[in-house]
Parts: sequence; C-alpha cells; structure tokens
Amino acid sequence: MRTTQDLRQEFDWVDATKVDTSDLFSRIRVGIDTHRIARRRRVAVLSVAAAAILIAVGAIVIPALGNDRPDRGSVATTPSPTSQGDSVTLQPAELGFSLRERPEGYPGERSETTAPGIQELTYYRYEGSFPQLELSIALFDPEASGVGVPVLTDETATVQSGSEGSLTVSFIDAEQIAGASNPMTAVAWQIDNLWLTITSNAPGDQARKDVLDTAALVDVGTVTSFTFPMQVGYVPAGYNITSASRVLDPDGHVAAYLGFDNGPHLGFGSELAVSADTLTNVPDGVVPNTTVGNYEAAFSPGTVESGPHLYVFDVDGFIIEIQGGVANTEAELRQMGVTILVIPGAASDPTVWTTQPLG
Repeated sequence: MRTTQDLRQEFDWVDATKVDTSDLFSRIRVGIDTHRIARRRRVAVLSVAAAAILIAVGAIVIPALGNDRPDRGSVATTPSPTSQGDSVTLQPAELGFSLRERPEGYPGERSETTAPGIQELTYYRYEGSFPQLELSIALFDPEASGVGVPVLTDETATVQSGSEGSLTVSFIDAEQIAGASNPMTAVAWQIDNLWLTITSNAPGDQARKDVLDTAALVDVGTVTSFTFPMQVGYVPAGYNITSASRVLDPDGHVAAYLGFDNGPHLGFGSELAVSADTLTNVPDGVVPNTTVGNYEAAFSPGTVESGPHLYVFDVDGFIIEIQGGVANTEAELRQMGVTILVIPGAASDPTVWTTQPLG
C-alpha cells in the first residue's frame, strides 16, 4: 500500500514565478501531499524536540453540525465569484466546471486549487506501481497563474458537449506536455480568458479516447463546490481561504486541505494551512509531546523561516495538522484546534462531508 512518502517522492512541485505548459501538466499530477507539506513536516521533525512549555487550552470539539460551538473569534471568508465581461476569476474552494458523468475506470479522485488562477480535477487508478494512470481536467487563467497558453498542433477533433453543443478541441503539442520520456495526450480549448485542458497518460489509443470522451462530459460554468470532512471555526484576523484540495483514494484514504493567507496568494503554498488526513503514518520523529484537550498532540515552535506546527492525533479517524506562518503564534494554532469540528463518520463516508469549511 502506498504511503504519504511514496506520493511525495513521485509527485514533487517545483516553485517558479513563471512556468510553461509542461509545468502545468506536472502540477496537475500532484495531490494534497505536495512539497509544501513535505517541507513543513521536515521542519517539524527537526524542531519538535525543542518545543517549549505549552499553553493549556480546551479540547477539539466533535459535535454534529449545528450544535453549539466554542467562541470562534474571527471567521475567514471565501471570496465570491467575480466576472467582468469576458474575464472570469477562479475561486479557491470550487471548480468552475462539472462533469455530467464520472469517467469510467478511474476510481481515485483529487480536486485542488493550489495556486492563483488554477483549478484541477484528476481521476486516477493504480496499475501495480507508479506512475499511476491519470486523467486530469484543468481550468486556468494564464495571466493570473503564470502558466503559459498551451502550444497547439494543427490537429483538432469535434465532440458533442453537454454545455457547448458541437465543440472543437485542439490537441496540444506532446513535447510541451511531458516530453518523450513520459508520453501523454492532451486537448485544450479556450473559454473567455480561461483555458481548459484535459490530459491522459494512458497507453496507446486509450489516452486519445479518454480525453475526447471526457471533453464531451465537461459542463463549463456549472460550479462544483469542494466538500470537506471538517469545519474550521477560528482563523486569525485578516486571513481568508486562498487554496484548497481534497483526495478520495480507492483504498479508503481520504484527506482535505485548506490554505489561508492574510494578503494576495502569490505562489504554490499558503501562509497558514489546516489539513485532515486518515493516514496514520506521521513523519519520523514527530511524536506526542503535549495534548489538546483529551487528544495527544505534537507541537513544534518552528524556526525563523517556518512558523509553528501542530499535529492532533486520532480525531474521529483523522490526523489534524495545522501549519502556521512565521507571523502566527502557538496560541493562534491552538485556538484554531479548539474550534475545529470533524463531521461524525467523515473518515469512512465522504458523502457526509460539507461544502462549508468554515463555521
């Protein structure tokens, strides 16, 4: 069975202020286990033993939705969709498209909005070992994201789209996708100021069939909201949701991530992050050294380059992870922890997850 470390080794992001189309398709293939989490966890491993005397606070609460909640202080907001003429702004906790049917043969699912102007939905399956087979749909704004406009070939195809009617899509230059060492097939079309791409790394003619069949299933403009197994009741003043992701693995592993910033979200990592993950294998060296209410926890004070870090273990089947920025305090992370709500049964039943990650 694969582990978090397997994912990190297989899919690693390279930060850049300006990237080309091939970088986009590499980023489509990453999930919640991105380099920002790996880097922060490595910092936690190095500094967790240096944790100072800890502040005692109340327990993480796990009531049903709608019950009384602790004092939540400042509550972050999710920006509302905006559109000016033909210019559309992509939002951080939703997809600006939907699929009329789920593609066949891909039981795993990953959704993410981990950078400005990029929304991604990836379906995948395992074929015994990595690389896994993936079918990815990405909607992105080249100007906001810094991702280059796809380099198209002269080859086109026409599909019958549920939202567009007769839709002509263009194939992307294979060398611009992943290079000859990692063959992929992709199509693209433009929607106002946005581009939508569909990519497959399936072998042979299967990739072509997958991307064209999926193009016919896409409804652009029908928003799909992410769902989450938890709600975050408190965030420090001035912070808002700027990125989000969720993973639904065919082996039962589920995870969700929320990123917060107190200013513009400029790169591939948020200043403040909260995740809930059903994996039980935490990084080596991260062991309980405190408690949050009745739960064992591990706290790291961070360094001058990375903020404090708090793990809370075994909360209704999840590990809760809160990573602060350098400006965040231990008290703020603990206050976030005390107001987190995990939906009962969410670890085994994603159908009970909520579209409201703040509450």
